[in-house]
Formats: sequence, C-alpha cells, structure tokens
Amino acid sequence: MRRFLLFFIIAIFLCGCNGKEKAPTWESYTNLRMKVKKGIFIQDTNLKKPGALFAAEKVLYIIDKEEKCVFCYDYDGRLLNRFGKLGNGKGEFDEPAAITVDEQYIYVADEKTGRIQFFDFDGNYQKEVYIEDLDDISVRILDIESDGTNLYVSAGSMDEKRLGVYQLDQNETVKRIGKTEIGCFGRNVNTNEIFFANAYEYFEKDDMFGYQGGKSFLARITDGKLKRMFLLPEGYLPAKLYIEDDKIYIFSEALMEVDVFDYSGNYIETLFAETAETENRGVSCMAVRDNVIYLSDTENNLIYKVGLNE
Repeated sequence: MRRFLLFFIIAIFLCGCNGKEKAPTWESYTNLRMKVKKGIFIQDTNLKKPGALFAAEKVLYIIDKEEKCVFCYDYDGRLLNRFGKLGNGKGEFDEPAAITVDEQYIYVADEKTGRIQFFDFDGNYQKEVYIEDLDDISVRILDIESDGTNLYVSAGSMDEKRLGVYQLDQNETVKRIGKTEIGCFGRNVNTNEIFFANAYEYFEKDDMFGYQGGKSFLARITDGKLKRMFLLPEGYLPAKLYIEDDKIYIFSEALMEVDVFDYSGNYIETLFAETAETENRGVSCMAVRDNVIYLSDTENNLIYKVGLNE
C-alpha cells in the first residue's frame, strides 16, 4: 500500500538544466546587501498565530490561524477591526490560509474546503465561491491573488490531479491554468499584472509521492497562461512576491531574505537578510507597502517591520 508522504525538502546543491536555461546558484545573491534589521511592529496578545497578510493602502490585514479570523491594523500598529470565527457558515472559517484585497473585496481562501469568501472593507460577508477540486483534506492553499477581474489560487496536494494554479473569472468559471506548478503570486501595483513564482514540485518515487522544494522559476500570467520569465536557484522556496514598476521583490523562505530582480531575471540587490535558523522558522509570509516590508511569525506570534528607508 502506498504511503502518503509530504516532503518539504530544501535541496542545497548546484543544479544545471539540460536545456538552454541554467538555474543560478544561491551564491549569486550576495552583493549589494542592505544593513537593515527587522523590528517588532505588532505584539498583540489577541493575535495568536499570524499567517498570511496583505498590506492595503490604509490597513494591514492578517490571518490568525488559531483564532480563525482576520485582524485589521493601521500602520501605527493600532487594531481597527477583526472579522470571522471558527465554523462553516457565512463569514466563518475552517482553516483560513490566504488573503488578498482589490478595489472591490477582501478575499479569504479556506484550506481543505475549496471555499473562497468575499468581504466588504468593514469585514461583512458578501458572497462566496467554491472550487470543487480544492475540497479535500490533502489540499494546502499557498496563495491567492486578484487582478480586479480574475482570482488566482495556488494549491499543493498529495493528489496530483488537485494541485496547481487555478483561475476564477467574473462568471465564477474555474480553469486550471497550471497543472504542476505550486507557489505564490504577486501583483504589479501599477498595472495589475499577476506574476507567479514556483516553489515546489510533485514527485513519485518507489512507494512515496507528494511535493517537495525543487525547481523555482518566475512566470507572468498572460491570457490565462503561465509564461516563464526566468529561473531561480533550486530550493529557493519563494514565499511571496511584490512587483512595482520594473522591479520584482521575492521573499525566499529558504534563504530568509528579500531579493530584487528586473524582468529579465537580473539580480539587483538584497534588501533584507537574516539566517534561516531556529529563531526565524516561523517567518513565512511577507507584505510590502510604502518601502516597508512586513513579515508574520507564526512561532512567536509577532509581526515584524523592516523599513527600507531607515
């Protein structure tokens, strides 16, 4: 009988591709490092296990995995609102995993149920959509993003037929546009273009199968298709993207740093870097707003702030 085994393996070795592309090495991203450190931005006893976050114009939205709700803070660190609770009803969450915001709604994706709920900016439930393929206990939703017209969802799963990148249009028609890709999104704040960074790859070996840290690359979503732009190092584990003008900011969970690239894949600089060791093992989500990086720490129940102009 086949055993279900999920590996999150960070492969630290030099990798060459058989085709024309060749992945860069981790040592490529070591120059122009800025000497900035993270500081504690939010330390709130109400915040039990912060996960995914989104930095809107005036509000920082934070999913609390333990409280099964969304906390809303201003950029002075003051709590403005919270919405949601444990449950399967309207405005309730089972396993809230990903959040994004556009000009119309706040979107929250529930893991293992395939449900995405829409809220107004006061946190009031408006409606929901359901993606049948994502209604499974094996599904892990990694990210969600909106371009104002379509919603995009990235999911990993032990079932190869469920994992990938999904597009949900205005008619609530679901299309699977990436069948092997598992990663995170980023939206160009000026053009609303959606970008995708692959972090994991599916594998089958002997009696084991699942997904693991592997080939990483950056792609642009155009006309409902993923169009690859450039490779990242093997095992880079991109966890979140932020795009502004002609620069792409990528948070690497493996390296615990934020690197900047141009659209051709040329490395520009590293804005923030710390050791990917025990004290940072809970840091896995990033949001950016007005030259400030926000990071959530699920282990220590903190939100960090990295001011790039300080």
